Amino acid sequence: MKTILLLFVFIFLKNNFAIAQQKKTLFFIEFNAGLSIPQGQFAYKKFKEFSNDKNVPGLAKTGPMICFLSGYKISHVFDILLMAGFSENVQDEDAYYDFLLKQFGPDYTFFVNTNRWGIFKGMTGIGYNVDFPGKSNLSLKTRLFVGACKTAEPGFISGGSSKDIFGPHFYADIGKKSLPVSFAFQVNAELVWHSDKSIYLFYNINYFYSRTGFDYVYPNGFPVAFPPEGRREYNLSSLNTGLGVGFDL
Repeated sequence: MKTILLLFVFIFLKNNFAIAQQKKTLFFIEFNAGLSIPQGQFAYKKFKEFSNDKNVPGLAKTGPMICFLSGYKISHVFDILLMAGFSENVQDEDAYYDFLLKQFGPDYTFFVNTNRWGIFKGMTGIGYNVDFPGKSNLSLKTRLFVGACKTAEPGFISGGSSKDIFGPHFYADIGKKSLPVSFAFQVNAELVWHSDKSIYLFYNINYFYSRTGFDYVYPNGFPVAFPPEGRREYNLSSLNTGLGVGFDL
């Protein structure tokens, strides 16, 4: 009797385990990190004084980025997605030095300390997945995201003095300027390698874009002549690339 009961329990557990193995996982999460490479005017390395300019150079240099994503498989090829990410880009100090040198000439010595762009993004999107023929462990994921972006115009500290000990000197401390939340979109492509049924590794490349700005009146700081009011706008575009890991839940 005991033998029959144990045999029944064994068969029951084996069948349920087989069913669980065959059941498709629908939810997944991903994490990736890499480089954010500024593009276009965001990467342009020429400082402009405060002016009524709707395409201000970002002076941004390549920096780190991280991203977290969760998704749900609505079919074998389509996913719905939620994504949060952050990237950081130092401003180029040489652009400020060049501007100061042009304004004051070689008879001055200068110092500049710049802050960083910090871009937060929250987005939702849809994904389309393609398996490579004959390569069961390789696939390509393409994704389109729309959402919101939040950042601040970096501040900077600069100063200069005449090489003549009795000559004039100046000092400017410009703080960060919080910018309004702006619409953003991102296009991704991922090459995925599935190591087993629940974990996979991938290489990611994506293009991100957002545009934001602010109106100002009589900005204080940099020792140049300012217009009384104006608007500054930034194109926050970047090419991002990195490696990541994903888990089917």
